Amino acid sequence: MTEARAHFDEAQSALIASGIWHADAAAALPNLVGKTVRILDGAGVTQLDTNGAWLLLAAARPQVSDPMPELRAFQPQHLAMLKLVAQHCATTAAQPAPHHEGVLELLGRSTLVMWAHLTGLLDFVGRLFFELAALIGSPDAGAGANSALR
Repeated sequence: MTEARAHFDEAQSALIASGIWHADAAAALPNLVGKTVRILDGAGVTQLDTNGAWLLLAAARPQVSDPMPELRAFQPQHLAMLKLVAQHCATTAAQPAPHHEGVLELLGRSTLVMWAHLTGLLDFVGRLFFELAALIGSPDAGAGANSALR
């Protein structure tokens, strides 16, 4: 197995990747803070899965608003994988941020849930009480189908 490797070529503004790119390849990425990646070169990439594609694209394009780098020298199946991941990265980034509930909102929602559980419990106890009262008042009423067996 060929270990994942990557380095940044300052002259071409290219991130050059090689080896097997899976989820555990994150440590192989160079520090790209303050650098703009214009080319993502995959001539040496031997294996690539969706995690590896996401790692390479996220390193080359930290913000979704950043331009997509030129994808150079990738095998056709790797190129297709990168394009698919890039498409879904954009879709995921376009989703609104999740709403974080405040304390009062959380308290109100929890109170409504507890109220629903309490009313369900009271409904059950009430129905059970009436069934027991009917059985105590007339013990043969609960025999139902079993009375024919006697």
